[in-house]
Amino acid sequence: MSFIERSKLLKFNFSKKKLALIGMVVLILVIGWISNAEIAEETAQKNIFLLLLLMFLSVSLVFKFESIPIKISLFLKISGILFSVITIFLGIEQLASVSTKTLLFENHTAVLYGCYFIIGITALFFAISGSIPISIMGTAVIGCVFGIVNYYLLALRERPLLPEDINGVSTLKNIIAQYHFYLDHDIYEFILLLLCIALLSQFLIIKFTYVRVKSLTRIICFIFAILVPTTIYGRWNVHGVPVSINHFNMKKSMEQNGSLVNFAAVAATSGAKKPSGYSVTQLKKLSKNYSSESIDSSQVEPDVVVILGESWSNLTASKKIRTNQPVLPNLDSIGNTDMTRSGRLLVNGFGGGTSRSEFELFTGTNALYRLSESPYQSYQNKHIPNLVSNFRDQGYDTTALHTERKENWNRDSAYGDFGFTKFKDVDYFKNQPNSARKGSFMSDSVLYDETLNILNESENPQFIFCITMQTHGDYSSSNYHSKIKINEPEGTYPLAEQYLGLMNDSDQSINAFLEKLSQRKRPTAVLMFGDHTPKVETEFLSAAFEKKGKTGYYETFYKIWSNYKLASVDNVNASILSTNYLGAYFCATANIPLTGYQKYLVENAKEYPVLSISKTMDSRHRSIEYSKLENTPIIKNQSKLQYNLIFDQKNQISKFFTK
Repeated sequence: MSFIERSKLLKFNFSKKKLALIGMVVLILVIGWISNAEIAEETAQKNIFLLLLLMFLSVSLVFKFESIPIKISLFLKISGILFSVITIFLGIEQLASVSTKTLLFENHTAVLYGCYFIIGITALFFAISGSIPISIMGTAVIGCVFGIVNYYLLALRERPLLPEDINGVSTLKNIIAQYHFYLDHDIYEFILLLLCIALLSQFLIIKFTYVRVKSLTRIICFIFAILVPTTIYGRWNVHGVPVSINHFNMKKSMEQNGSLVNFAAVAATSGAKKPSGYSVTQLKKLSKNYSSESIDSSQVEPDVVVILGESWSNLTASKKIRTNQPVLPNLDSIGNTDMTRSGRLLVNGFGGGTSRSEFELFTGTNALYRLSESPYQSYQNKHIPNLVSNFRDQGYDTTALHTERKENWNRDSAYGDFGFTKFKDVDYFKNQPNSARKGSFMSDSVLYDETLNILNESENPQFIFCITMQTHGDYSSSNYHSKIKINEPEGTYPLAEQYLGLMNDSDQSINAFLEKLSQRKRPTAVLMFGDHTPKVETEFLSAAFEKKGKTGYYETFYKIWSNYKLASVDNVNASILSTNYLGAYFCATANIPLTGYQKYLVENAKEYPVLSISKTMDSRHRSIEYSKLENTPIIKNQSKLQYNLIFDQKNQISKFFTK
């Protein structure tokens, strides 16, 4: 039989709509081939194979085969629906894989859960709309948004998209505005792939003979969609998680499970888990050993200034890094004297995580015990006694200063709950003198000028918290020219040079600020610390952290300055601390009365001064695997106290956490 005779039997109908779809598929194939030309051969072959398979199935389903029995046609359409939905899932994971430059799904079980999860999303769309094209397109839109946001979070923040980010849409929008974005070939390919699937969905319409059958199908899809999160939540909370979730390293967790399954798993297990052996009675008994102190009314309360230095890190401390001039001459000169303290600080974030760093400082809590990535969003409307509220309750005026928007990380809501009585953000500072920009953000100097104004104009004791922005990424401002030039390692590092130049400017600003404070008669104590390390060129960071390894990416520094004699904290090796101890150590050093909980933290710091996701260390700064400490009384009690502070509001031991 000739080709013409066979084509007549099959009755191909080449409409303009179908030809347009074929053209789109071929276009995607061509673009995919070109865009993968410079990618590793193995990855390129997988991408092209996927596109070829999609084109083959698309062309097969585009035509109306009137000679094909209805059952076979129905089978092909259902197969096309499943293929389209699963392709969306694989496209999301491929995009994440490209961003991390690693192959995902070390745990193969996660692939099945991912398919199950995204089919459930499509089923929900069909239950609502009753339309297969709308269901597939709706899934494609969600997949597109999820995939692209996840891609850029991995590129900029070294972590995947998490459920708590949904509450921080406004923050995410502001963060995006701070970076220069471009759509690379991977994003284009992903969008075109989803567009092709959306067009293909127009030819996957199943005609239901009876209305009742369609209604019943929609009901079944709705039940299935409800069962997806129910079974995931039930299985992963009651029977144990079938995939491994690394709460200490979400990027690694995503590499094991894929981005979509990791997102679902974190959502299913992010609720507070009561520690084993948790007992309020035992905690009350423990708290009696640490009574809270009160301020001596006969003494003048010191003014307190805490400065969170955005991305402050001493990258030039490594001998592998050489610059044309010292980057931090003034901050480096602050050592351990009668009126100053200095040390390294291990934080729980790299390239981001500011809100968690300040939360740990204020509350003495620790990310080791599954603390949220965005605690101000996750724990809003909770009564959590902390450093700020304790100062407020002792008669201090409490003020927060930030040269960006107060809505970021839900601070505008959380700070009031935390005890701040005033919060001045960028809307206030942009109208102030000396509000010029350094790099992409407002200069640190405007914060310090406002701090001095507050201190000099008020007779009440002050607690002021400054969040700087001058040294925030993405370090590609065309209006800033760095004085710092990198001599070693060899190479071109424009991001690192701009960062180091901004740090040098910050160093000069903080020195001028401290000189003015030194002229004050009233006792004044200042705590300065870096919230996380910056994200600059990978090669430069590798050289800077060659000896420290992974720990280097989580290491910043802290400085304590005062215009009066500081106290010595016996038996605490504070040359390196983790963030959860910093607030209590600062208060003890600055002769500020401690709460019972702060006393407890200082006591623990004597034995384990570093408890972080990157490293745990003993009093002699020897590294210890956290798994060997999990069942020690100190660690078990800390996790129980953290649960009591944040989650067990009804039985919270308030007197232990307050003055």
